Amino acid sequence: CCYTFHFDPTPRIHIALKTNDWAFLVDERMRLFHVPADGQVYYFDATAAHSAMNSSLEERIHIMGRAPIK
Repeated sequence: CCYTFHFDPTPRIHIALKTNDWAFLVDERMRLFHVPADGQVYYFDATAAHSAMNSSLEERIHIMGRAPIK
């Protein structure tokens, strides 16, 4: 699965609850970022064009929230 490229009004935080080695966030430069399910909070600037993809048949479950602009 893959979302279309889009913009969000604020940056986002991600906490991966369940993921796999083939699940990524993608930025406007087509760089891939894997968020591991390690209990850490990860900041992602979602105000720039981005997408998310899961190239696996396994679930990808993230808790997401708005983050302040750095």
